[in-house]
Amino acid sequence: MLFRDGYKYQLAADEVFYTSFRPEKAIKVSRITLHTDGKMIVHEGFAFDGASGIKDRRTNLRASCGHDALYLLMRMSEL
Repeated sequence: MLFRDGYKYQLAADEVFYTSFRPEKAIKVSRITLHTDGKMIVHEGFAFDGASGIKDRRTNLRASCGHDALYLLMRMSEL
């Protein structure tokens, strides 16, 4: 897997998040799946920038990954 230029981090394995979003049908875009029950899977290879305004730490990187994935869905007008 090639590391994506311009990003500080890239997932080596899928990450699963449980959100309060409930789309009428599953949303599937490159490296993100949001199911109708709110379960979001950010797939291996997803690249993101880390936390904004604070030092990147192991304790906040997972949250920044989920945040970036949700904002990407919003920018794509999927949410």
